[in-house]
Amino acid sequence: MIRTRYAILLTALACLLCAPSLAAQTRPKPVRPFLPLPAETIASLATGLPANVEAALAQDGEVTVFHRNGPNIALCPLPDIKPFLHDGWTASKADTSIETLLVMPLPENLKNNPDTLVKLYNILHRFSSMDGIKYWSESRKEIRVFFVKSRLVQSEHDHKEIPDPVFQTIEPLHKLWAQQEDSSFGNNLYGIEIRPIGTDTLHLRMWNNDQIWYGIIPAIGGKALDTQVSVSLRGDWILFYGEAAFSAPKAFGIADKAQTSFYNRIYALYTWFEKELSKS
Repeated sequence: MIRTRYAILLTALACLLCAPSLAAQTRPKPVRPFLPLPAETIASLATGLPANVEAALAQDGEVTVFHRNGPNIALCPLPDIKPFLHDGWTASKADTSIETLLVMPLPENLKNNPDTLVKLYNILHRFSSMDGIKYWSESRKEIRVFFVKSRLVQSEHDHKEIPDPVFQTIEPLHKLWAQQEDSSFGNNLYGIEIRPIGTDTLHLRMWNNDQIWYGIIPAIGGKALDTQVSVSLRGDWILFYGEAAFSAPKAFGIADKAQTSFYNRIYALYTWFEKELSKS
């Protein structure tokens, strides 16, 4: 009986998350007038990337890699980020990960501006501005709301809402907690760390504190989803790197479906950051 119920739950989750592989996705591609990028621009953005990755960045402004047999690193643009990725894999006991690397131009008012990195730092703290951000739902073939509500809260145990902080300088490490109501996965508490890396990169790490549910179905265990984002200034450009590492049931293709879902969510964070950047 227990085994039968478990199979029913897994089947239901597979149906709810149902989506084809990323190669078959139909997410509408945004119009990016700055593409394609010349080879010299790509060469200035990152070093050590494979030729096929550089070609994809030049043509599409983005590239994504799935790692299905344990987390791995293929797109990380900065070696100093890698220890944090490894820490996330260990904490989440991840067996699957997604990497996405995107490039965007700096707005004109931020070029050669000594306060640019501080402005980017403040954007990464604007959790309330995530209200209503949207993502492409492959299963429904439509744009859906990602976060219905997003707020910073006092602490892990005190969920009193607090305003987004504003900084004049960058701190070595800032630890936060956020309560986010997800249109698919309900209301969840996340731990957050934001730190600078070197003189031109900011790094955000985010993990789920408790079990994530899809309705009545347990989807991702507590601390089993680790999401990391870095933004790196490269002259007149920004490199946006996102990685999600997680452990999900492999039965009925659930892990594959979850990969697609979390990829779309990383991309939603990119579009949120891009939108907030345009306001700065």
